[in-house]
Amino acid sequence: MQLRVVQSGQSRIWCGNFSSIFSYFATKAGLPVRWVSCGKTEGRYSSGTHVFCEVFLKEQQSWVYVDLTSRNILVRYGKNWLNAIDIQRLLRYPIEDSSWVALHYEKDSLYETPFRNVSALVSYYFHPNNTFVFYFGDYLKIMTPKNIFSRAIKFFYGRPYYAIYSDNYRVSNARFYLRILTNYLLGLGILFYLFQAAQYLFKSRDLRKSK
Repeated sequence: MQLRVVQSGQSRIWCGNFSSIFSYFATKAGLPVRWVSCGKTEGRYSSGTHVFCEVFLKEQQSWVYVDLTSRNILVRYGKNWLNAIDIQRLLRYPIEDSSWVALHYEKDSLYETPFRNVSALVSYYFHPNNTFVFYFGDYLKIMTPKNIFSRAIKFFYGRPYYAIYSDNYRVSNARFYLRILTNYLLGLGILFYLFQAAQYLFKSRDLRKSK
């Protein structure tokens, strides 16, 4: 649907749309894919968020960076395809090595070019103090429930559906475990209340019958 709207000229397309469309086609092709988001921060304030994808290459047994917004399909250094963290760390150094290349899409053509020539968007967001959020494959399914049953699954979902990474920021899992604990305690409280209410109704019925 998003692709049709953009093709018809009814809407512009942003990084989240690119990621959504790519994820759809990658999944249909049998490629494991995940969303990744990061935001450029100035001091304590964020000046925006960028979203892109990573796909899992079985041949390399690793996730690799794909960003249709910057028209970079894959990025390679030497013989290895790179993920977002690899690229972030390499950007810290003035590398002019010709083996650092991107498969770049331009005017209906896919060609190999030095990564530095097409890294403007990446350099803006992938600064050393950035925090990356990796959303697992079931993130969208869990976060967009379609009925009461799927809402209950979201409420009691006991596995992480995203991971946070930063070289300079320590992330605690305390909030995740607190959410799990409070959700299950609330669920147990509701079950206990329903059990008590059912007992009261049965006792009331038995008293009416005994009269």
